Amino acid sequence: MAPRIDSALTIVGLRKKRRARWPWVAGAVAAGAAAAAAGLMLMRRGNEREDDLFADDPRAEGLTYPEATVEDRTETFVAATR
Repeated sequence: MAPRIDSALTIVGLRKKRRARWPWVAGAVAAGAAAAAAGLMLMRRGNEREDDLFADDPRAEGLTYPEATVEDRTETFVAATR
């Protein structure tokens, strides 16, 4: 009998219907996925900048950097442009 009474009270307006919680969970999961995708894109973009540190400089065309670190590349580039 309790479900009938609850339904009647809800229809009359004496009791509020409970909201579903799953939309909040779905929204939180979607927001987390979007934040993770944005973070991965920023990380990838940062790594590309390090790899092509001197790619747009015309003086660096003849320079090659076989498996050197950024510090080694910087020293070689500075020495070549003096």
